Amino acid sequence: MKNQHDAARGYVFLLLKFRMRSRKEIEERLKKKNFSKYIIEDTLVHLTSTGYIDDHAFARAWVRNRINLKPCSRNLLKYELLKKGVDKQIIDAAVSDINDETEYITARRIARTKLKKIKPGQEEKIKAKLFGYLNRRGFKVNLSLQIIKEVLNYGHKSD
Repeated sequence: MKNQHDAARGYVFLLLKFRMRSRKEIEERLKKKNFSKYIIEDTLVHLTSTGYIDDHAFARAWVRNRINLKPCSRNLLKYELLKKGVDKQIIDAAVSDINDETEYITARRIARTKLKKIKPGQEEKIKAKLFGYLNRRGFKVNLSLQIIKEVLNYGHKSD
């Protein structure tokens, strides 16, 4: 029969098989499985020292995946990583490549993509849908309004 250390490590490897996780996420999952504080801390220390748990790599991967798969604002990325228990300094480093211009380009691209999927109709409904979409993705109000104005003026043209 497995001892508690092996069981905890095995469970963490199972979790990591599906996606990278933050140290805090792993700690919370181990607590839910009722492992003792000692086993949890020992497991976290061991897997961190061996590189299986790495909040820096996790944050970089999270940002990269979100930008590629479900683009959103820098603020939303920060919020998501904070919820996952990543340290603020690590988050700031992970999102450091996302500047105002990058956010503008991302917002414009996803607004144009969304506009193609919205059925033609009243302009106000289209504006509201685009605004809601950009808002849920964490973009600032002023940027969202600017992007909506641009994509509606240029229609479905691309750069």
